[in-house]
Amino acid sequence: MSLLDALTRLFRNEAHHLVATHIDATKLSPAVQSTKAEAEKHYFRIWLAEMFLRDDRQLFREYVPVVHSVVRLHFADKPMQELPYVAGPQDIGLGTTLGRGVQMNHALTNLLPFRGGNVSLSAGLFAYKSKDFFESLSSVLHDMTGLLNQGQLSSVLKVVDGAVAGIEGLLGAGDKDIHLLSYFGYGGATPAGGSSLSSGYIAVINANAASFDTSKLWVNNARLCYGDALQTAEPLDGHDYILLRIEVCDSRDDYMTFETFQNLLNDAISEGLKDRSSGDEIIKTAAVSVWASPDLTMADRVRVAKGLKDYYERALGGLAPESPLGVAS
Repeated sequence: MSLLDALTRLFRNEAHHLVATHIDATKLSPAVQSTKAEAEKHYFRIWLAEMFLRDDRQLFREYVPVVHSVVRLHFADKPMQELPYVAGPQDIGLGTTLGRGVQMNHALTNLLPFRGGNVSLSAGLFAYKSKDFFESLSSVLHDMTGLLNQGQLSSVLKVVDGAVAGIEGLLGAGDKDIHLLSYFGYGGATPAGGSSLSSGYIAVINANAASFDTSKLWVNNARLCYGDALQTAEPLDGHDYILLRIEVCDSRDDYMTFETFQNLLNDAISEGLKDRSSGDEIIKTAAVSVWASPDLTMADRVRVAKGLKDYYERALGGLAPESPLGVAS
């Protein structure tokens, strides 16, 4: 059974206790443009925007809070790839202080190219007993799954299989409380139906869906609020909750951290300063590498290839290049 299936099964068992809803774009301040992800045009990223523990002081006497997430998507030549993440107390801002609410923007995934098809997301807040036992296991899991937040996804997928066994053990542990659990599936919006993957906020609240009025939910400066209007709404109290944010964008600003691109560009500049024709051949190789990269959308590959070429030309032209991250001037 996959990790997403395991979380989905837990979600079905707990669903009657929970509220899980997208916050309408008209109820956000500052405003967030609602962008529908289009295949090979957009990237997306999942953020833990905020979390709140109603009984955090009591919780920490015996339990350790942990946020689990799993995203399933098409990537490279894999029809379905699962990307797990485990965030412990240090990651969600609860390592040293016990504030009633914790506000953060913690990435649960890296920027992911949207290939189309189905995308699934499950996220939840767990509390594990036996802190001494959990801390050592959590450290190992975070070291592995934390790599998914750094650099190219294609270069770190090899750690997923190693992380899955440990995460499965966590999910199967009997000494835990499930505070929140959610599942969302997206399959594209067409006249025939579907649910599009779009930018915006999702609130998951430990409240009875039958009696909780979701029309009174607002997001003010990345904080979940409740009331009749944005101006008078107060931060939500009395319930455990997590606030997720889906980011959708059409370009990525971290391509200069891609090791292959960085090495080829530096080699092209180094060789080109000695022999222009040799440098030109290497920068052509860089363009080929860009077009073969599964970490870039088809639309963004044109921009990235041009960016590498422009930096190369500026370096060899004696102009002061605008130093991209990770490339030595």
